[in-house]
Amino acid sequence: SDDIEFRVTMSGGAVTTSSIDQIKSIESIMKQADALLYEAKIAGKNRVLYGDFNGSNPLEP
Repeated sequence: SDDIEFRVTMSGGAVTTSSIDQIKSIESIMKQADALLYEAKIAGKNRVLYGDFNGSNPLEP
């Protein structure tokens, strides 16, 4: 059998909130998570950036 290896990387953006009342729409929280995703890609890929929905700077784990 032929052994084939694949290298897989993943970038992500995640947003947390301490209060569901802060979220005005799904679109607003998705937009922030999407922005964090692109920041992760620009920062070197293969990483996840986290941010608080109230607008604090993203944090890397």
